[in-house]
Amino acid sequence: PLPELPPPPKPAEKPPPRPKLPPERRSLKDKVQYVRGVGPARARLLARMGIETVEDLLTHFPRRYEDRAHLKRLADLQHGEKATVRVMVMAKGATQELRPGLSVTRVPVTDGQFTAFLTWFNQPFREDQFKKGEILYAHGRVRRPRPFKIEIQNPEVERESEDPLQAARIVPIYPLTEGLQPIRMREIMRAALEDYSDLIPDVIPPEVRERYNLMPAKEAIWQVHFPDDMNKLREARRRLVFEEFLVQQLSVALCKREMKESAGIPFKVSDSFWEKFKKIVPFELTNAQRRVIEEILKDMASDKPMNRLLQGDVGSGKTVVAVAAMLVAVENGYQAAIMAPTEVLAEQHYFVIGEMLGKAGIKVTLLIGSLSQSEKERARAKVASGLAQVVIGTHALIQEGVEFHKLGLVVIDEQHRFGVIQRASLRQKGENPDVLVMTATPIPRTLALTVYGDLDISIIDEMPPGRKPVITYWFPARRRKEAYDFVRREVEKGRQAYIVCPVIEESKSEDVTRAVEWAQHLQKEVF
Repeated sequence: PLPELPPPPKPAEKPPPRPKLPPERRSLKDKVQYVRGVGPARARLLARMGIETVEDLLTHFPRRYEDRAHLKRLADLQHGEKATVRVMVMAKGATQELRPGLSVTRVPVTDGQFTAFLTWFNQPFREDQFKKGEILYAHGRVRRPRPFKIEIQNPEVERESEDPLQAARIVPIYPLTEGLQPIRMREIMRAALEDYSDLIPDVIPPEVRERYNLMPAKEAIWQVHFPDDMNKLREARRRLVFEEFLVQQLSVALCKREMKESAGIPFKVSDSFWEKFKKIVPFELTNAQRRVIEEILKDMASDKPMNRLLQGDVGSGKTVVAVAAMLVAVENGYQAAIMAPTEVLAEQHYFVIGEMLGKAGIKVTLLIGSLSQSEKERARAKVASGLAQVVIGTHALIQEGVEFHKLGLVVIDEQHRFGVIQRASLRQKGENPDVLVMTATPIPRTLALTVYGDLDISIIDEMPPGRKPVITYWFPARRRKEAYDFVRREVEKGRQAYIVCPVIEESKSEDVTRAVEWAQHLQKEVF
């Protein structure tokens, strides 16, 4: 007869808190290296994911959860499913070598009614890890090739005598990096919560929490990492989302108020502006472009700083709109600067905008990181003296040593590629210059009002005449040949094509190697 398992223990009260250093000797800004269980080596792994401090760690939330609270009987396990079981060790494990370099370790277990094996590959230390009679929680993939032969492969295992993190509960699944195991991440997170959660500030006033039925911040952080049940998890997420939106909206409101209270540059728009503009733009504007330019000129004529978001699809003519604003700034004796996210885009702007503004006698200068030191020095000198009326560049524009003579307009292209600090850094190069940020990313109106509430919004909703719409096709893998045949026909017409291979951050070198191999495959075997 199989041994009977004792009933599961009743949930015990939480153990008394571990002794901690006094609050004045602890901080959420402490290096993550000093959290129990981390150390220098694991700190380097965590740094790959942007986790440098205790605060970074506590806000590294699970990407999903597995409900392992529901235990299954061995007899009810189905082949291929993932399941959690409560079992007793029947005997010491045994290791069998299947072939050189491959061994399997099996530990026999029972739930009192059925038997099974916990199996691990190339982990012979598991033989001595468990003692006969120990009660374990095991979670893993079930292999059941025959009705009476059950294996649970590579399970996560915890003793019943321990406070379980991997089984018999809702288990957090974290984003990880190579070299950091899920069980270690949970142990580290538990240690950080035990030692630092009392320092978590609650930025929402008690009366607001009560009005909206929100749990305290400390409880929310605990429950989002190690939820008691799904209801508690939903409440915790609701609390954290509420706080995130509240803080974001308050910051937007403060920015907007600050802008309204600031004195801007009242640019004068001459009566001959449109006549001059038509001379430098070699095509007819769309109605949408004309409408948006009028909105921008009205902002620039105000004595308050312009802070406007310009949204339009690729090819809708955002650059021409920006040129109109630059022309006004230069006519008033001010400089204009446009910051692009890449050197390729900055150079493209330099040639296109330089050609247009050159017709009006406006001097345009390029300032990017790849220039030689002497070229950079000459460009900086032109910017500082005012000889450069329009400056086009990348992050190089916001570096120390770049001083503008009289900056009046800042244009930021592909604004989502820059952080708030980077955008503010360029703005601070002048005295409350007007700001125009441009994006090709479609932004729903409600989202734009929420995230960019401090910006006025202009939308170019019309494409220039003759511009063909972009058509997107999706081919499943089995139709890959059709896609390649299409590419071949287009290339034969003298057109170009590019193929993108994704690179995953955690294993970038390996994926780059795959991309090179794929390029060789396409060259030799496909095209």
